[in-house]
Amino acid sequence: MNKNKQKISALLISAALIAVLSLSLIFLVKEAGHQCTGEDCPVCAGIHQIRQSLRQIGGGEAVEAAAVPALIVSALLAFSSVSYVSSTSLITQKVRMDN
Repeated sequence: MNKNKQKISALLISAALIAVLSLSLIFLVKEAGHQCTGEDCPVCAGIHQIRQSLRQIGGGEAVEAAAVPALIVSALLAFSSVSYVSSTSLITQKVRMDN
């Protein structure tokens, strides 16, 4: 029973981390070209905080940490397209192969 609790907690923490990374990346992309209001700009403060958080999570550059959700999505898309392509064959299409 203890192993199940560990697996569930690891899954929840992973999901929360992916959600935080994804939402942070969306905010950074959306507000990248905002009109700055000066020294006390709340958007700039938010962008700075997100970049700091991504550096701490990723252990390096914010760009590397922000690229993780994009890599996950691209890997899932590639896997789904490969599995779809490989599921069609001559037998599933009912092609008759006469000599």
